[in-house]
Amino acid sequence: MITPDLLVSWPRNCDYPLWRKFIRENRARFNEVIIVFTETSSGDNFWDFVRQSMIPDGVTCLYSPNPGSGQDWRDVAMHHALAHVRSEWIWFTEQDFYPLGGFWEDVEWGRDSGNEVIAAFEGDRMHPCSIFIKRELLNRTTKNFGIVPGKSDHFGALQRDLEVLKKDVWTINPTTYKHYNGLSQNFYLGYLGQTPNYKLDEFQDYLRQCLDSGIELDPRFITVANRVLKL
Repeated sequence: MITPDLLVSWPRNCDYPLWRKFIRENRARFNEVIIVFTETSSGDNFWDFVRQSMIPDGVTCLYSPNPGSGQDWRDVAMHHALAHVRSEWIWFTEQDFYPLGGFWEDVEWGRDSGNEVIAAFEGDRMHPCSIFIKRELLNRTTKNFGIVPGKSDHFGALQRDLEVLKKDVWTINPTTYKHYNGLSQNFYLGYLGQTPNYKLDEFQDYLRQCLDSGIELDPRFITVANRVLKL
């Protein structure tokens, strides 16, 4: 059974209650859970609330160094997280990604088939919402997780490295997970009092699930959620 270290970057002006609930209910599936908070130009700061609320879950909460000139914020955050990795496998994921029935079985099947990379795809893109990779293989790449202007989005350089190394990637069955997309931007627009611009109905359904989740909620999140649900 794959028991990876889980790595995720977290914009400090957002909270993801359903994802926190997912971690609480599935904590035994992971060795380390490493959250790296990243600075944003505006909005609330949920750092203290999230860090305190996840203490019972045994997670490592870090604050990313500020990117230097020419550095990509996500690349900096992931390298900050990698310094704390100890497991044979790493799972890069996002807070808008939720496994469904059959997900873990599919991941295990990919591993049992001899693959060192198991990932979700959007079209031809290996998407950073869910990438399992053996640490030894990752260390053979450039470990570039940033955007390459004019060429690729985040983690695109990693995908090219794997192609150069001639490594097959097991594609996770898309029926075994839900990838929301747009949660952070939608939440920020709601915070500003504007209408979320990506699948509003789906985002409202997500917010209802958060309010009904039973997980600890920050009053600021509740205010934004109720505002969006009135639209």
